[in-house]
Amino acid sequence: MPNQLLPVAVLDANILYPQFLRDVMLRVAAENIYLPHWSAQIHSEWIRNVHADLGIPLDRLRATQQRMDRAFPGASIPSSSGDEPKFPTVHVKDRHVATTAYSAHATHLVTWNLKHFSYNELAAYGIQLSDPDTFLAGLFKDDLKTMLRVLERHRQGLVKPPLTMAEYRRHWLQSGLTAAAAFLP
Repeated sequence: MPNQLLPVAVLDANILYPQFLRDVMLRVAAENIYLPHWSAQIHSEWIRNVHADLGIPLDRLRATQQRMDRAFPGASIPSSSGDEPKFPTVHVKDRHVATTAYSAHATHLVTWNLKHFSYNELAAYGIQLSDPDTFLAGLFKDDLKTMLRVLERHRQGLVKPPLTMAEYRRHWLQSGLTAAAAFLP
């Protein structure tokens, strides 16, 4: 599928925060099923929160950020505070995410924090607001065979510890990905 036909999704910090969800989202993107985007501010937010909540050293988290930026050249988009007036009803702490989606010409803004965003304001710029479960379920519906192939490779790559398909599906369910998990064998 040519890139111009791929969904373009800005991933909010709460999508990048949980390691399992981040890994799933990036594995799917690495197979050119969608194009991921984020900003330095989004990176800063998830790194700060993971460090504060889980005590993972900042150097390890920054190394993860660098690997992400290398794996997806051009994914890091500068957000412009000058575009914030386009999103007056978006929560002030999340306007940078909306402006990142606007700057990236995103088709989707993926977040768990739907209540902080305005569906209508985003839709005015062709951006669909979605939680990760709905977004991934949509990707399954669009190309089930490819998604299953990609995620089986992801599951097989998890070796510490290795996961059976039932355990893998349980991780999806524990991550709140219930609709998407229904597509797993």
